Amino acid sequence: MRIDLAKVEAEERQQLRNADVAIVISEQLAERWRSLGFARPITLVPNGVDIDAYRGLERVEVAPEAKL
Repeated sequence: MRIDLAKVEAEERQQLRNADVAIVISEQLAERWRSLGFARPITLVPNGVDIDAYRGLERVEVAPEAKL
């Protein structure tokens, strides 16, 4: 499958033209949208996991055939 990057960017620009605000998961995405001309508010909501919250928990092995 080939991805036509020009079409993807054109669609991205169209969606941004219609948006009043944007919520992004990374500073890089916010920078990209700004570079495409998006001048409205952008809120950064990091998409991550606080691994410290899981330290000390019992480790459980999952069978390879388990579908998570």
